[in-house]
Amino acid sequence: MDIKQVSYTKFRMHLASFIDQVTKSNVPLLITRRNNAPAYLVSKETYEHLIKQHFNKLETNNSATIAPKKIKLVPQKPVQIATTAQQDLFN
Repeated sequence: MDIKQVSYTKFRMHLASFIDQVTKSNVPLLITRRNNAPAYLVSKETYEHLIKQHFNKLETNNSATIAPKKIKLVPQKPVQIATTAQQDLFN
């Protein structure tokens, strides 16, 4: 699987476009940051597939009881934390 790479600055400038690309292609995007750890953007489909694979592997190894300690799942509802300045950007 090809993994594309982009700088944080470019990612920030074209955020919607990169999200569209990742969700349509299911190809992960590596976001690099100067002097900070990189991060991946993956589609919901890819994320769910990876989680399912991980849990299947744990069940195969009879280790399903340790799964919650190894993976921190994303909450179902997005948490919205925005300052007044950030809210002004969306108005």
